[in-house]
Amino acid sequence: MKKILTAGELSQVIGDLEKLVDEQREEAKVTSEGLAKMLIVATCDEMTAIWQYLVARHYIKGNGRLNVIDEYDEHLEDEWRHLKDISDRLEQIGGKPVFDIDEINELAHSWDRVTMSDPREQLLLLYKAEENAKSYYRDIIRYAKALGDEVTVALFHSILKDETDHSFELSKILEEM
Repeated sequence: MKKILTAGELSQVIGDLEKLVDEQREEAKVTSEGLAKMLIVATCDEMTAIWQYLVARHYIKGNGRLNVIDEYDEHLEDEWRHLKDISDRLEQIGGKPVFDIDEINELAHSWDRVTMSDPREQLLLLYKAEENAKSYYRDIIRYAKALGDEVTVALFHSILKDETDHSFELSKILEEM
């Protein structure tokens, strides 16, 4: 037979659980400052993604060029929205986005960049960048969960959905080439 807790006992259990969560956060060194640093990197990555899609858009050649450009434009819009949303969230938690190009290049992940005109190579690099972004955004989700920041968790779940769609769409274009 299950015991029904009194209001006092339930309050004590909740207090004990909150204390345990705080202790685990301290042990894991999960902090708002750490999350802000991760979001700064994410904004730099999004700025880099925008740049890469613009470069790829202007260098794409060959059959199906207009269809690929349409796809790149859609991804550009999403990456721009991600940048704005992450920047807003960063400011909400007390951080500040980076706008100096040298600092952006220093802080952004050093994934391969799109610079060539071979459409297949462009697509492959963009696909890899989307996959890398998904991995990093999963790390941010785990970190934000450990911090108890459900707003950031929800934001990055939404962004992760877009990045997953981008990967899928790029893989389909690669298959068709």
